[in-house]
Amino acid sequence: MVGGTAANPRANSSQWATLWSLGRRSTGRLGGALSRFSKYCIYTIRQSDWLDERYQVDRAGTVTEGKGWKTGQELFNAAQADGETMPVVFAGAESITGLIYWAKLTSIAIKESGTGAETTYAFTDLTPIGPGHDLSELTLRESRRPLSDNYIRPYAICDTPIWVRWSAA
Repeated sequence: MVGGTAANPRANSSQWATLWSLGRRSTGRLGGALSRFSKYCIYTIRQSDWLDERYQVDRAGTVTEGKGWKTGQELFNAAQADGETMPVVFAGAESITGLIYWAKLTSIAIKESGTGAETTYAFTDLTPIGPGHDLSELTLRESRRPLSDNYIRPYAICDTPIWVRWSAA
């Protein structure tokens, strides 16, 4: 694995930039290792038992959130236009102790109302994440800082983790 070990798959920023660039130029795989994922992913939380059920049934799901994911939708649309897949990375909502699943986003729709906005997103290819993946493995897009392991908000835009790109090979 480039830039890390199985126990700590974090890559430094220069390795990430190189791998991301190479992945963008590939036709979906690079030496059988990299897929065409967008540079950014969305981190969110869901109940672990619901995710477990979705994984057992068909590895897909649709969720409505009470927050407008405007920037997430813009980045998703840009990724789609570039022929890239945007991942969503999940932690368990009942006890945020680490990252537990990731999936491929298939749609993001925002519905505006007089009381705010809500987002409905759909995903496929729900994949379990092995134990030991902390929230701090994700890097926030805006601040370039690791996501806090105590982060409790239900939505953040982060760099796509290198282990998502490698596990999708």
